[in-house]
Amino acid sequence: MYLQNKLSILIWLNRPKASKKTGHIPVYARITIDSDYDEISVGAKVLAQYWDNRSKLAMAKSPDVDVVNSRISQVVVDLKRHFVLL
Repeated sequence: MYLQNKLSILIWLNRPKASKKTGHIPVYARITIDSDYDEISVGAKVLAQYWDNRSKLAMAKSPDVDVVNSRISQVVVDLKRHFVLL
């Protein structure tokens, strides 16, 4: 029997968990396989004004753009690799 599962990864800002002191918002990934989903933290935080909703990455003006964007890319690659292994 051949099963074909579909993987979808959505990167988003979890605005309700924003820091009241600094204003940094944690970046989350929503992993959906078929109709089941789960949300995990990417392990990076960014200010709302430095977030690009279209590309789902931090903007170049952000002070920690390299750290945030590389962490997002690494998480997406790891999730795709684990999905293929399963």
